[in-house]
Amino acid sequence: MDSIAFASLLIFLFLLWFFYTRFFGAEYYPTTSRKMRRMLEYANLKKNDVAYDLGCGDARLVIAAARKCKKAIGIEIDPFRFFISLFKVKLLMLKNARIIFGDLFKNDLSDASVVFLFLRQQANDKLQKKFLKELKKGTRIVSHYWIFRGWKPLKQDKKLKIYYYVVGKSNAKNKIKK
Repeated sequence: MDSIAFASLLIFLFLLWFFYTRFFGAEYYPTTSRKMRRMLEYANLKKNDVAYDLGCGDARLVIAAARKCKKAIGIEIDPFRFFISLFKVKLLMLKNARIIFGDLFKNDLSDASVVFLFLRQQANDKLQKKFLKELKKGTRIVSHYWIFRGWKPLKQDKKLKIYYYVVGKSNAKNKIKK
């Protein structure tokens, strides 16, 4: 294989990896520390909470949540970021943190008391139905940048674009699981 063919293959593989997650809900943009602190503040994690980070990226939010709650679970579909997240959680020996490799739309979230996400609007739109079906009344949802159409955030930071919802309050007009 000549050097041009090899370079072309590397570029193709990089672009494939780079855009891979875009097809499943979001591309990777790490949440800044400032925005993460606001998300954690809005979630008001308690020791008995089970927190999910949908599309957990490098697991920074999972790690921060695990230090405050009973269990923190990240779901990541990108194999590269999944292994980075898994490595970080294992390195820190966080027994209450777990990283799942898979599609966030296919994982059961019914034990969640808190859900964090930074996806895309289309993914949030698709997740609304899943949340109404699976999440219990009172589950807290903190979304970075994107909203849930038709739901009213109970708190929002317009500058940082952080939105806080509670199932049963933010979506009062919609049918919810008891």
